[in-house]
Amino acid sequence: MSNRTSYIWCKKRKRLITKATAMRDAAKQSRLIVIKDIDPYVSIATGDVVSGRAAKREDLKRSGCVEYEPSMKVHAAKSREYEHGRLLNRMTERMAAAYRD
Repeated sequence: MSNRTSYIWCKKRKRLITKATAMRDAAKQSRLIVIKDIDPYVSIATGDVVSGRAAKREDLKRSGCVEYEPSMKVHAAKSREYEHGRLLNRMTERMAAAYRD
């Protein structure tokens, strides 16, 4: 019985690798990832118990809410700053108008 090994050219590594290594690499890349479903919780917006991702999407859609993202914090801060500046300008204009009268 001969001890022969088969080799395959690997484009990624740019060299010959054994067939067994190629098969092992292919198996590693094709593994599925299973993500656990979310635990049940009480919705703040509706007060209903939400159990599962589909129920979460439906609850958000029904209540008109969106899922929180960290970028929203920056956007909210900019929005508050803009609104504060706008209110300050209106107040200044009204004070100037009252002073003129």
